Amino acid sequence: YRFLSRLFGVDLAIDTATGKKYFAELAKNLLPEKNPGLHNQAIMEFGALQCVPSSPVCTSCPFIEMCSAFRNNTIPKLPVKKQKTTVKNRFFNYLYIENGKNTFLQKRTAKDVWQNLYEFPLVETDKLLTIGELVAHPAYNEIFGNQPNSNLIKTSNPLKHVLSHRVIHAQFFTINIQSPGIETPTGAIEVPLDEIDRYAVSRLMELFLESRTTI
Repeated sequence: YRFLSRLFGVDLAIDTATGKKYFAELAKNLLPEKNPGLHNQAIMEFGALQCVPSSPVCTSCPFIEMCSAFRNNTIPKLPVKKQKTTVKNRFFNYLYIENGKNTFLQKRTAKDVWQNLYEFPLVETDKLLTIGELVAHPAYNEIFGNQPNSNLIKTSNPLKHVLSHRVIHAQFFTINIQSPGIETPTGAIEVPLDEIDRYAVSRLMELFLESRTTI
């Protein structure tokens, strides 16, 4: 919605039946016969990385000469919403577990942000936790309470990821498991560390994994 409304200067409200119908037709008309899935994924990625909600870097945008919102200085006004969206802050404490050469992933099956994408075991709280608070949390103890061979190595810097109606504050706790390892946490799967890229993950997870490979 954001990318298309800015590119074509559409000021129809995206949360109305008329607006949704118009944008559906517009998106359909742009859809190529070859690789339509790749096309849709590219638009979503472009909206998430380049044509962001506030302060997009328009000078490096490949669509700058075509963009109606840039020409008419209406970027902050698009897309239009009839009803104001309540933005909610959420706090994700991820457990990146190094279990030998493997780690653990779980799939987000609930109807929520990043549905059907994979992530590390998660402890969601009302704030980002310190190491002491994490170790004392029931969810952490459910996995590691009887595992004296677990070693919490470090915590990542906090990451902030802005969605349309959610602001995700996240951090990643790296936990190293000494031999003989641990049982797979409930709802998770064990995967080789070098095969994580075979699983579809959120952009937030990608940022952490990218930072891990550069260390």
